[in-house]
Amino acid sequence: METELTQEIELLESLINDASSLLLSPREVSERLNAIASKLFAKRLLVEIVQHGQKYRWGALDDAAPTTILRKGSLSSTVDFEVRGDNHAVTGPEQRFLPKFLELAKTLWGNDIRSMGGPNWKPEAVQSRLAQSAERLRGESNSTEAIAVLFGDLDNFKALNDQAGHERGDEAIQLVNRELHDLCLRHGGLPFHPSGDEFYLILPDRGLLPMMQALFGLKQRIEAQPFKDDKGIEHKVGLTLGLKFLYGSLSVDNLKSALVEAEAATKYTLKSEKLKRRGKLSISGTNNAAATSIDAEEFGKLAALLARRNALTAPAVFRDPRLGMIQSVVRSFQSNSRQTFQEHLHSVLNWLDIEPAASCTVESLLLDTAPKAIPKIALAVAIASGILQARADVGGVKPVDLRIRFSKDGNRASVIEGGKIVVGDQLSSGVASVYEVEIDAPNSGRKPCVLVGVQVGLQDQLKLAGGNPLPSELFTHVVVVDDRPNSGGGLPDFWQAALAQICAIASVGPDPVHVFAWGKTSSHSETVLRLCGPADWPDDEIAYLADIASKKVRSLQPQLRSNTQLVVDAATVVNALYSIAPVMHPASKSGLPLEPSDNGSPQRAMLQVQPLQPTDGLRCRTAAQAYPIIIDTLRKSQTRPSSDDAHQPLRELVAFKLTLETPSLFTVPTYLRNQEADMARYADGVLLSESGRIRKGLDSKKQVKAFKKELLACFAAGEVPRSTRRACLVVPHVPTPDGNPSPEGLVSVWASPRMVESAERTVDWVFVWRTVEAFIGLPYSLYGSIKFAQSLMSQLNEGLPKSTSTPFRLGELTYIALSLHMRSDGVHRRIAKRIVDESSE
Repeated sequence: METELTQEIELLESLINDASSLLLSPREVSERLNAIASKLFAKRLLVEIVQHGQKYRWGALDDAAPTTILRKGSLSSTVDFEVRGDNHAVTGPEQRFLPKFLELAKTLWGNDIRSMGGPNWKPEAVQSRLAQSAERLRGESNSTEAIAVLFGDLDNFKALNDQAGHERGDEAIQLVNRELHDLCLRHGGLPFHPSGDEFYLILPDRGLLPMMQALFGLKQRIEAQPFKDDKGIEHKVGLTLGLKFLYGSLSVDNLKSALVEAEAATKYTLKSEKLKRRGKLSISGTNNAAATSIDAEEFGKLAALLARRNALTAPAVFRDPRLGMIQSVVRSFQSNSRQTFQEHLHSVLNWLDIEPAASCTVESLLLDTAPKAIPKIALAVAIASGILQARADVGGVKPVDLRIRFSKDGNRASVIEGGKIVVGDQLSSGVASVYEVEIDAPNSGRKPCVLVGVQVGLQDQLKLAGGNPLPSELFTHVVVVDDRPNSGGGLPDFWQAALAQICAIASVGPDPVHVFAWGKTSSHSETVLRLCGPADWPDDEIAYLADIASKKVRSLQPQLRSNTQLVVDAATVVNALYSIAPVMHPASKSGLPLEPSDNGSPQRAMLQVQPLQPTDGLRCRTAAQAYPIIIDTLRKSQTRPSSDDAHQPLRELVAFKLTLETPSLFTVPTYLRNQEADMARYADGVLLSESGRIRKGLDSKKQVKAFKKELLACFAAGEVPRSTRRACLVVPHVPTPDGNPSPEGLVSVWASPRMVESAERTVDWVFVWRTVEAFIGLPYSLYGSIKFAQSLMSQLNEGLPKSTSTPFRLGELTYIALSLHMRSDGVHRRIAKRIVDESSE
């Protein structure tokens, strides 16, 4: 029985319809063709259209292109087409595809294609589809931010026309149109040929470095093509490009404005005359970053470190894509090419229009929109990184002798390989005013190791000059310890989780392990004290949380204690890492173990509860009962994407509500029973003591006094008890001197007398907390809420007449966390599972 292939027909018709109503990038057409062909008899499809000898292709583009002709013919007197696949159409349903292939070819080469081969720009039919079609390119880059708009025109085009004739000029335009099509086929985007020797491109933002690489390849291919005149003399053309990134919503008007700015970027003014930046890529509105000068030696060490860590493991050593381009072309240089190494390097330096900086600026290494002028040391390290990559491509992991030599002021630099200058200024080693940094060396003594940063405080990053953060890629991993509870309310940091993360990182990398800890509160952080101090760790617990063997944890303890260093500035870390960090190879790049999925249920059924909704809240009898249920809810619920101040992913429940029916019973969860004394100190130091951080704020405006007075008045002697909605405490929120918000963890407290027929003076309580970390923040703040309510109830009872036989009694306590969250890494998920499992034993 023949298969009808209905779905495949519909997919092809959808492609034809979209190509008729929109401007589709060659890349999108190819991807959709490949998807259709994989389900079809042809297996692969290649559409090839030939005009003036230039071949435009869509679909299967590998070296072994399909050869079976499925349909061929002419679309006009100058345009022919073929559709090829791996197999012929045999059955009736398969034959139904053949007319569709003709439709597809006609659509791809429609009325908007100019006689020179490029899509037209000016017709109303193009303009009306332009904005919607350009918007689709954001989907190609998985970006909602920018698209790139480019203006291009040919260099030496007039000379080609004048000296070789207009026919050769036409051939040059036809070549460029086909090359633009090929670029958009691989990178995505839409090419246009508005007129003459001008060209437009609208490209998806896949990153500026890949875009630069694609555009530089385009430039090289165009420049390599000779056009001979009648005497056999060769003439060549070049390409000048201006680029403008466009953000926000798209319209024809702002696309046209972007083209005007892109064209303006290709020009500069000299003595009131507008001149072209011929043969260059000029980017509008970039490279305007601040430039913070730093010492050349510190700059050189930082640059060398980035090269060691990134050259063989990342797309580029530095964030500035211009340096990435330099690195890329050095790596790609072949000694048998027609250019010398110096010519090859000069071609990209000239194309990028790079100016040498007068001093070493840290932003040149760390920002993608770096200052326009680039320090010579940065250029030298980028070149050396390309050399290191090229040597690794052919020689594997064998070390090479590669250094950067530079003057004390940073104005001169050279790349030294094997003791010989590869490129740069002549500088003699050993002179006091000349420095040298190693990228790699055969006998450096630096061995593969694990480098762990411990940042105590979500925003306490180590800063270089100009406030630029020290790059995290200098380390194998940076563990961030949340110290907000400690600094804002006296909670301990969750040192077990941090130690587990450090052990997990160390377990998958080579010895030795070096730990660098920093942060304003690092000297008294429990995590750092455990790393450096004599206190024993709970080996089995840390091993469980890290998902490694207890034996491994025990073996790591002495090494971590001896190799943990407390640092106060970035320069100290740079110097230390420069001494010990080797060139990192892909095979030696350490990382955390694969995270296990955590979809299991508790070991036996949880206690029966009466939830509102799992992610909204629940009702329980006690805090000890509630804690594991909340943790289990948080770890399993579908939550919206969230992150903390250090950009680490979180699982977060918003406005989570817990009601305790008997809050005075079992106030400490089983998992934290040995921390009850710490909980009591927290409650006293923050909420109960008159000098407590939050309590002091409440007492400052006599709120607590008025609060108690209002509650006592509800049960005035000789009067019918009354209710109140006015017994409310609001924690003062005083912004910082610079105007930023600085709220405490507790937002407000509300008490409500319960009117019952009995003579009981029962009061229900509501505590609203701003942001609550689930493992430590929740149990501590819940415990503090209960103790605070109990304390105020005792004070109320002390204010009652001695003849009163019915004291105030604590009723239900409702605890609201505006943000209840836990980190979503494997260690924290294992902590959650352990809490849940222990509660069900």
